Amino acid sequence: MRTVQTVMSKKVIKVRSDTLIFDAIAPMVDHSVSVVFVVDHGGKLVGVVTEPDVLKALLVAEADQQTVVDYMSKNVMTCHPDDDLLSAAQTLAKHQIGSLPVINNDEKLVGLIRLSDITRYARYIRAELKKIGKL
Repeated sequence: MRTVQTVMSKKVIKVRSDTLIFDAIAPMVDHSVSVVFVVDHGGKLVGVVTEPDVLKALLVAEADQQTVVDYMSKNVMTCHPDDDLLSAAQTLAKHQIGSLPVINNDEKLVGLIRLSDITRYARYIRAELKKIGKL
């Protein structure tokens, strides 16, 4: 059984829960991502902020003083490093999402798995099987 840990990225763009909403823009732009994950002071995943969340804040006069907590989605689908890779792929496909944050047993954010990671891994496995004559 292949696990999420096999292909997950350990580089995750995150901000702390006390980050001002407009300060969440910089990591999005700097890393060319449309999502940043929100963690508490202990590194526990508490939410996700997307580009549309930031755009909503632009329409609120007092948003300059509001934090990401005021705009983030709190119900975030996650997976664990030891979860089956196929199960993670099915979750991504079923919910039509591009990535899942990976959390450990303490709910700390430890990685990210993207549909593109799984696709790349499947391509690699297929090529290896061809090399040894199993396809």
